[in-house]
Amino acid sequence: MGESPGIPFSENFLEAVKAYEPSSTEEELKKFSEALVEVLAGARRRMNLDSQTPCQFSEKKFEFIRSILESPEIKFEVEVRIEAYGSAPLAVIQVFESVARQFDSSPNFFERLKAGEILWMGRAVADYIMGVRLP
Repeated sequence: MGESPGIPFSENFLEAVKAYEPSSTEEELKKFSEALVEVLAGARRRMNLDSQTPCQFSEKKFEFIRSILESPEIKFEVEVRIEAYGSAPLAVIQVFESVARQFDSSPNFFERLKAGEILWMGRAVADYIMGVRLP
């Protein structure tokens, strides 16, 4: 599991992913699906998008997060890897890291910032699957 240059996952997090004991493939797929919904809901709460006047920047950032978490291509890639390896957190990290690399290699500063957001999403999804609940 390689890391994107400049935006590494912490060693402790990677150790937790490696130590994770997956359940059945069906259960891992279910946990992955639930995690996507929870991370998206958590992002909405943290950005205070339910208020009367949400910040325009927050709305745009949320739409980006939603586009990644609801991407059929990303879901498919993760599901294929879950079926191959059995471990949902490992599959999530590999796929989200790959997507982040695409943004991280851009000469555009704002595109590179998106790489960090993608890694955050991958970490949040993997954390949820491993039992760490979002505030």
